[in-house]
Amino acid sequence: MRLCVPKLAAVQRVLTEHAGWKVQIALCIDRQPTIYVERKTEVAYREFFEAWCSTTKNDLKVPRLGIIESKISHKIVPSRDNNVAKDILETENKIEPRGELEALLAAEINLTPTRRRTKREQHETVEASHQNIDGDTKSIERCAKEWLFLTVKHKYSGWMLPTTDLYYGDGLRETLQRICQEQLGNSYMPYFLGYAPFLHRTLPFKQAEQNSDILGNKIFYFRARHIIGTELNILPESTDIVDHAWCTIHELHSKLNDTSFIQSLPLTHHGQQTTNPVAPEFVARLCDPFHRSVCYIAIFLLAFILAFGAAGFDIHFMAKRSAVINTLKMSESPWVTQIFLVQVALSVVSICVVASRYVASGEKLNYILREVTDLSCQTAVITGGCGGIGKEIALQMLKWKCKVVVLGRDKTKGANTIEHLRKEAKVNFDMIQYVEMDLNDLKSVKRAAEEIMKNNASIDFLINNAGIAGDIYVNAYKRESMFAANFLGHFYFTKLFLPTLIRDKARIINVSSIAHYHYDPVDDPILKTGKTLGLMKRKTPAAYYGRSKLYNIWHTQALQRRFDKLPEEQKGVVCLSCAPGIVDTPLLASYALSSVPALVASILRLFTKSPKDGANTALYLCSAPLEELVPGAYYYECKLGYVSKHAQDIEKQEALYAIADNISSN
Repeated sequence: MRLCVPKLAAVQRVLTEHAGWKVQIALCIDRQPTIYVERKTEVAYREFFEAWCSTTKNDLKVPRLGIIESKISHKIVPSRDNNVAKDILETENKIEPRGELEALLAAEINLTPTRRRTKREQHETVEASHQNIDGDTKSIERCAKEWLFLTVKHKYSGWMLPTTDLYYGDGLRETLQRICQEQLGNSYMPYFLGYAPFLHRTLPFKQAEQNSDILGNKIFYFRARHIIGTELNILPESTDIVDHAWCTIHELHSKLNDTSFIQSLPLTHHGQQTTNPVAPEFVARLCDPFHRSVCYIAIFLLAFILAFGAAGFDIHFMAKRSAVINTLKMSESPWVTQIFLVQVALSVVSICVVASRYVASGEKLNYILREVTDLSCQTAVITGGCGGIGKEIALQMLKWKCKVVVLGRDKTKGANTIEHLRKEAKVNFDMIQYVEMDLNDLKSVKRAAEEIMKNNASIDFLINNAGIAGDIYVNAYKRESMFAANFLGHFYFTKLFLPTLIRDKARIINVSSIAHYHYDPVDDPILKTGKTLGLMKRKTPAAYYGRSKLYNIWHTQALQRRFDKLPEEQKGVVCLSCAPGIVDTPLLASYALSSVPALVASILRLFTKSPKDGANTALYLCSAPLEELVPGAYYYECKLGYVSKHAQDIEKQEALYAIADNISSN
């Protein structure tokens, strides 16, 4: 059947203030035609919604699930019938409403995923997204980017809609349509996405006189869509919300339990912080999972040593005072010392396992972002994508249906990487491409950029991830190698793509490091002389590596300032930097662990991140709504990270940009 969303008649309603929460920063804005053919997922959602709207009693068993979501990829069939609206009404009148909510939920969960679209269908989607016509289009992708939480209270008599809506006899569908129309105009219309049965602590009581296990408030997720062919008429941010049911992030916290709130947090708008906080290096390292893990173990061992000292360094006396020994009533056993030593050993092993598995792994990518993100018909270019963090980024981007171009220096390794990624992500060869590039050679960088632009119509993500570390040496162009590969090569690579990136409103992600604290620009005359081997005090590999990573932060901020000055119609491209943390990769072995004894290095590796965990922050910057991100900022552990006092020096940023631009132009 065909489904048409009718336009609502204009109704005069009184605007009410609502804690500054704005629809335009909370709704999921999507491109979707007004008329389309329903698939199974659409039918399940619609039937569930109709059944819910027609049910005001509380006699249905709702399973205690976390969040019901669905990846939706639809083939939109153009209408050839001029009397579509009439046929829709006739068809909808014949539909018998279903009241089995639990059956509909079960059907939704058991739906098989839709098939991958063919290359021809993907091409149709790209063409359709650029059309500006009234009515239908060939194909459209819907991708959730922004969300709005609607809280609905349930009492004895049923679901409690806002007073205004009860007065006018509106249901939830009409409520959302009215709010979208009043706040965003006719260009945006609501679309029901799913139902999330959260258990709230606000009203933790059983519903009286009802045989039900539904407790308290419930959360419903909705999203809005843009009707193709209509003008985007977004009202100013000062416009107030029209409805008391829409809750702010602070109100949401009071309505959800802690776990549900943390899961929902990345889907809401954060407007508190707009710049990176400046902090000393020890503060930044205390926020690092590796150093935090080591600190926990050190504190445990220190506490044991202090207790041992308080016992007069008498292990037998300390064993007899052990709580475990006394609980087992073995204080008089001849084996008490041996049992105590086993207890201590198990305690050390346990805390090491907990620190390694749960602390050192760092911040996880939000489950909803990982599972729901759909980057169909988009292209990501990833330097250093043949191993380590870059390889994990490429794999997840492929799982998000994004075409990936990986760059590396070794053709053999590149071919093996392509085959591995193809099998792991279960994609065809046309979804992944390898291009050879040596960042130490600007000619190689230019050849790679030309090949990429020749074979790809657009670039939506540019992830400058590749990096080297180790001994200090100069390349063939007499430039320090870490400066050339980690910064200058990426600077030139990005510069070659700038027209394309601006046109496609892409995201540029420069991978930096917490090691940027190791560099002090006061000791380096490079900004005056242009010489890359001029460090005066700390002439160590760590200082040169830290310099290249600080320069990536500088490059990010300088580039973002240029994007902010673009004409209004060209704005949309953003540049961000991030640090993956201390990750167990070959680069770590050559940079940080090369001077450490093998046994100590093996122990320290237990508390480093895996490449998969190290990729989380970069993937967050690729998948998070733009409204949640701060353009030009540095991210660590999926949030704004601490930076050194030199990281936001605009004068030095501009001087570096001029030097790099001059070098890459000659």
